[in-house]
Amino acid sequence: MHSAILFKKGIIEQLKAGYAVNIFNLGTLYLTAPGNIEGTNPGTQDIPTVSVSFSASEELLSEVATVKVAEALPEKKETEIKEFEERFHYEKDGTCYKGKEIRLTGKRLKIAGSEDTNEGIFFAEQSENGSYSKDIADWFKVTNIGTNTHCQLEFYPPQEVAEGKNYTLILRTSSGAGKRVNKTVRETIWNGTVKVKAE
Repeated sequence: MHSAILFKKGIIEQLKAGYAVNIFNLGTLYLTAPGNIEGTNPGTQDIPTVSVSFSASEELLSEVATVKVAEALPEKKETEIKEFEERFHYEKDGTCYKGKEIRLTGKRLKIAGSEDTNEGIFFAEQSENGSYSKDIADWFKVTNIGTNTHCQLEFYPPQEVAEGKNYTLILRTSSGAGKRVNKTVRETIWNGTVKVKAE
Protein backbone atom coordinates (compact mmCIF):
# COMPACT_ATOMS: atom_id res chain seq x y z
CA MET A 1 0.00 0.00 0.00
CA HIS A 2 2.87 2.37 0.86
CA SER A 3 4.45 1.74 -2.54
CA ALA A 4 1.16 2.54 -4.28
CA ILE A 5 0.91 5.85 -2.40
CA LEU A 6 4.46 6.78 -3.40
CA PHE A 7 3.72 5.79 -7.01
CA LYS A 8 0.64 8.01 -7.04
CA LYS A 9 2.58 10.94 -5.60
CA GLY A 10 5.27 10.43 -8.23
CA ILE A 11 2.73 10.57 -11.05
CA ILE A 12 1.20 13.77 -9.67
CA GLU A 13 4.60 15.43 -9.31
CA GLN A 14 5.52 14.53 -12.90
CA LEU A 15 2.23 15.97 -14.19
CA LYS A 16 2.68 19.15 -12.14
CA ALA A 17 6.10 19.55 -13.74
CA GLY A 18 4.47 19.45 -17.17
CA TYR A 19 5.46 15.92 -18.20
CA ALA A 20 3.26 13.28 -19.80
CA VAL A 21 3.22 10.05 -17.77
CA ASN A 22 3.00 6.55 -19.26
CA ILE A 23 1.03 4.19 -16.99
CA PHE A 24 2.35 0.62 -17.48
CA ASN A 25 1.95 0.99 -21.28
CA LEU A 26 -1.83 1.19 -20.77
CA GLY A 27 -1.86 4.79 -21.84
CA THR A 28 -0.57 8.26 -21.11
CA LEU A 29 -1.76 10.92 -18.68
CA TYR A 30 -1.08 14.48 -19.80
CA LEU A 31 -2.09 18.05 -18.97
CA THR A 32 -4.58 19.91 -21.10
CA ALA A 33 -6.34 23.29 -21.02
CA PRO A 34 -9.85 23.09 -22.51
CA GLY A 35 -11.25 25.77 -24.79
CA ASN A 36 -9.65 28.65 -26.63
CA ILE A 37 -8.08 31.80 -25.22
CA GLU A 38 -9.93 34.90 -26.42
CA GLY A 39 -8.41 38.33 -26.95
CA THR A 40 -5.75 39.86 -29.16
CA ASN A 41 -2.97 39.79 -26.56
CA PRO A 42 -3.69 37.05 -24.01
CA GLY A 43 -1.45 36.39 -21.04
CA THR A 44 -0.86 33.42 -18.77
CA GLN A 45 -3.67 34.65 -16.52
CA ASP A 46 -6.09 34.08 -19.42
CA ILE A 47 -5.31 30.37 -19.73
CA PRO A 48 -8.32 28.23 -18.71
CA THR A 49 -8.05 25.94 -15.70
CA VAL A 50 -5.64 23.10 -16.43
CA SER A 51 -7.15 19.61 -16.51
CA VAL A 52 -5.85 16.07 -17.10
CA SER A 53 -6.58 13.80 -20.06
CA PHE A 54 -5.78 10.15 -20.74
CA SER A 55 -4.80 8.65 -24.08
CA ALA A 56 -5.23 4.86 -24.16
CA SER A 57 -2.53 2.76 -25.78
CA GLU A 58 -3.14 0.56 -28.82
CA GLU A 59 -2.60 -2.50 -26.63
CA LEU A 60 -5.32 -1.44 -24.19
CA LEU A 61 -7.76 -0.50 -26.95
CA SER A 62 -7.15 -3.85 -28.65
CA GLU A 63 -7.85 -5.79 -25.45
CA VAL A 64 -11.07 -3.98 -24.51
CA ALA A 65 -12.35 -4.27 -28.09
CA THR A 66 -12.94 -7.99 -27.42
CA VAL A 67 -15.36 -7.28 -24.55
CA LYS A 68 -18.91 -8.41 -25.33
CA VAL A 69 -21.98 -6.67 -23.88
CA ALA A 70 -24.12 -9.27 -22.11
CA GLU A 71 -27.13 -7.08 -21.42
CA ALA A 72 -28.36 -3.60 -22.33
CA LEU A 73 -30.49 -1.99 -19.65
CA PRO A 74 -32.68 1.06 -20.28
CA GLU A 75 -31.71 4.27 -18.54
CA LYS A 76 -33.60 4.90 -15.33
CA LYS A 77 -35.69 8.01 -15.84
CA GLU A 78 -37.31 8.28 -12.43
CA THR A 79 -36.66 11.22 -10.15
CA GLU A 80 -34.47 10.19 -7.21
CA ILE A 81 -34.12 12.24 -4.01
CA LYS A 82 -30.86 11.13 -2.40
CA GLU A 83 -30.54 13.71 0.36
CA PHE A 84 -32.65 16.28 2.21
CA GLU A 85 -30.69 18.98 4.02
CA GLU A 86 -31.95 22.13 5.73
CA ARG A 87 -29.42 24.94 5.44
CA PHE A 88 -29.86 26.57 8.88
CA HIS A 89 -28.47 23.92 11.24
CA TYR A 90 -27.48 21.56 8.39
CA GLU A 91 -29.74 18.76 9.63
CA LYS A 92 -30.50 15.92 7.24
CA ASP A 93 -33.30 14.07 9.04
CA GLY A 94 -36.17 16.01 7.47
CA THR A 95 -36.15 18.84 10.00
CA CYS A 96 -36.73 22.29 8.54
CA TYR A 97 -37.52 25.82 9.70
CA LYS A 98 -39.86 28.44 8.28
CA GLY A 99 -37.93 30.99 6.26
CA LYS A 100 -34.81 28.80 6.13
CA GLU A 101 -33.50 27.20 2.95
CA ILE A 102 -33.77 23.50 2.11
CA ARG A 103 -31.50 21.65 -0.32
CA LEU A 104 -32.37 18.43 -2.14
CA THR A 105 -29.74 16.47 -4.05
CA GLY A 106 -30.37 13.54 -6.36
CA LYS A 107 -31.18 12.76 -10.00
CA ARG A 108 -33.70 14.27 -12.46
CA LEU A 109 -34.92 16.76 -9.87
CA LYS A 110 -35.37 19.81 -12.10
CA ILE A 111 -38.85 21.29 -11.93
CA ALA A 112 -40.29 22.09 -15.36
CA GLY A 113 -43.71 22.13 -17.00
CA SER A 114 -46.77 24.33 -16.89
CA GLU A 115 -49.10 25.69 -14.24
CA ASP A 116 -51.93 23.73 -15.86
CA THR A 117 -50.40 20.39 -14.91
CA ASN A 118 -49.30 21.52 -11.42
CA GLU A 119 -45.57 20.91 -11.56
CA GLY A 120 -43.62 22.01 -8.52
CA ILE A 121 -42.49 21.17 -5.00
CA PHE A 122 -45.30 20.47 -2.55
CA PHE A 123 -45.76 19.94 1.20
CA ALA A 124 -48.74 17.73 2.08
CA GLU A 125 -49.74 17.89 5.75
CA GLN A 126 -49.73 14.54 7.52
CA SER A 127 -52.33 13.26 9.95
CA GLU A 128 -51.31 11.66 13.26
CA ASN A 129 -50.93 8.27 11.56
CA GLY A 130 -48.67 9.70 8.82
CA SER A 131 -51.23 9.68 6.01
CA TYR A 132 -51.92 12.71 3.83
CA SER A 133 -54.55 13.92 1.38
CA LYS A 134 -54.02 12.75 -2.20
CA ASP A 135 -55.84 15.86 -3.47
CA ILE A 136 -53.25 18.29 -4.82
CA ALA A 137 -55.56 21.16 -3.90
CA ASP A 138 -54.85 20.38 -0.22
CA TRP A 139 -51.07 20.60 -0.63
CA PHE A 140 -48.90 23.67 -0.06
CA LYS A 141 -46.79 24.65 -3.06
CA VAL A 142 -43.26 26.06 -2.83
CA THR A 143 -43.14 29.48 -4.50
CA ASN A 144 -39.52 30.42 -3.77
CA ILE A 145 -37.11 28.16 -5.68
CA GLY A 146 -33.50 29.25 -6.04
CA THR A 147 -31.35 26.52 -7.56
CA ASN A 148 -33.31 24.34 -9.98
CA THR A 149 -31.13 21.75 -11.73
CA HIS A 150 -31.32 18.04 -12.48
CA CYS A 151 -29.08 17.21 -9.51
CA GLN A 152 -30.01 19.91 -6.99
CA LEU A 153 -32.98 21.94 -5.76
CA GLU A 154 -32.74 24.78 -3.25
CA PHE A 155 -35.93 26.36 -1.93
CA TYR A 156 -37.79 27.72 1.09
CA PRO A 157 -40.76 26.01 2.78
CA PRO A 158 -44.20 27.37 1.80
CA GLN A 159 -45.48 30.16 4.03
CA GLU A 160 -48.53 28.04 4.90
CA VAL A 161 -46.63 25.32 6.76
CA ALA A 162 -47.01 25.33 10.55
CA GLU A 163 -44.39 24.75 13.22
CA GLY A 164 -44.87 21.44 15.00
CA LYS A 165 -46.54 19.81 11.97
CA ASN A 166 -45.24 16.97 9.81
CA TYR A 167 -45.43 16.96 6.02
CA THR A 168 -44.88 14.68 3.05
CA LEU A 169 -42.58 16.19 0.41
CA ILE A 170 -43.77 15.68 -3.17
CA LEU A 171 -42.07 16.65 -6.44
CA ARG A 172 -44.01 16.95 -9.68
CA THR A 173 -42.08 17.67 -12.88
CA SER A 174 -42.15 17.18 -16.65
CA SER A 175 -38.45 17.84 -17.07
CA GLY A 176 -36.65 15.63 -19.58
CA ALA A 177 -33.07 15.33 -20.75
CA GLY A 178 -31.26 18.66 -21.04
CA LYS A 179 -33.82 21.44 -21.51
CA ARG A 180 -36.52 19.17 -22.92
CA VAL A 181 -39.96 19.21 -21.32
CA ASN A 182 -41.93 15.97 -21.56
CA LYS A 183 -45.68 15.63 -22.00
CA THR A 184 -46.07 13.43 -18.94
CA VAL A 185 -45.68 14.49 -15.31
CA ARG A 186 -43.50 12.47 -12.93
CA GLU A 187 -44.57 12.51 -9.30
CA THR A 188 -41.99 11.56 -6.68
CA ILE A 189 -42.54 11.28 -2.93
CA TRP A 190 -39.57 11.63 -0.59
CA ASN A 191 -39.32 8.58 1.65
CA GLY A 192 -38.77 10.68 4.78
CA THR A 193 -40.99 13.00 6.80
CA VAL A 194 -40.55 16.77 6.80
CA LYS A 195 -40.77 18.11 10.36
CA VAL A 196 -41.26 21.88 10.72
CA LYS A 197 -39.69 23.15 13.93
CA ALA A 198 -39.39 26.50 15.69
CA GLU A 199 -35.94 28.11 15.58
